[in-house]
Amino acid sequence: FKVCACAAVSVTASSNGPIFAGSTLNLTSGNATGGVEPYTYNWTGPNGFSAIDNPNPSIPNATPAMSGVYTVIAVDANGCQDTSTVTVVVNPLVDLSLRKTVDNATPAVGSSVIFTVKTFNAAGFSPATGIVVADQLPSGFTYVSHTASVGNYVAGTGLWAIPSLAAG
Repeated sequence: FKVCACAAVSVTASSNGPIFAGSTLNLTSGNATGGVEPYTYNWTGPNGFSAIDNPNPSIPNATPAMSGVYTVIAVDANGCQDTSTVTVVVNPLVDLSLRKTVDNATPAVGSSVIFTVKTFNAAGFSPATGIVVADQLPSGFTYVSHTASVGNYVAGTGLWAIPSLAAG
């Protein structure tokens, strides 16, 4: 009987990550070395992702759900193989805006005014998390009180922490 030994095959998985949602995720195998050509490359990843005999697959319009560990197996002509993984992060894409209004733009000295600060996340984007808005009172005004409809405002620092904000 005959015994054959495999030459060491080596493959290195990489990606263009981290990327933002909506971008194209590019996975690369770095061209396997060792062993006997030709090589085949089979990828697997989150949510059932699979790319058969493709050394460098691309995934258009990536979403945060596509974040995770991707694995490539390179197999040479003799069936010898190597495995490599890459962890991919697809960050959510948000579009935040802020609007600050005042109920009286020309108040008399000593009168009260109400500033209203609203934060928005545009429709069609990912939910935003961990938002911190910095808003100090303009010079010449004295803090009296506040009401935060969401999150927590700290008057001494002027920081308003918003845990999450849906799109739209």
